[in-house]
Amino acid sequence: MGPGRHAVPLSCDDRLDILEVAARYCRALDRGDPEGLEAVFTEDAVWESSARGQRRGREAIVDEFRARAAQAHTRKHWTSNPVIEGDGDEASLTLDLLVLHLDDGDVRPGTSGVYEDRLRRDDAGWRIAYRKITVDGQRAGFRERPAEPAGKDATR
Repeated sequence: MGPGRHAVPLSCDDRLDILEVAARYCRALDRGDPEGLEAVFTEDAVWESSARGQRRGREAIVDEFRARAAQAHTRKHWTSNPVIEGDGDEASLTLDLLVLHLDDGDVRPGTSGVYEDRLRRDDAGWRIAYRKITVDGQRAGFRERPAEPAGKDATR
């Protein structure tokens, strides 16, 4: 911010818009929607994952998810505990993450971690300029589902 300029606190509308960007990201992943992903990132965005490395630029980020499109409908991304800070046209957002796996009608917990974002407002609204994904040390650690009791129809 230049000399003589004062930061403008984020409004409630800004905070809601920022949360919606995060929700649209998850929804685009879960639906295999590359255009939806393009809409949430700045052109020069950086996406960094402790599990998958770093991608620079919106096109490279979206290409990463196009390569995994077959997984799109087998995952459900859930976020919680948002903390938003910032002023003017820049903000940070931290979210806890849980990815559920949808397998043959079963839902089981999978990966957990944290999203740490820096967002920037442009003419199109708030967008993610930087997303760091830190995956917890291993899978969420939930036990395998117990075997079906004898005599129960295994085909469900």
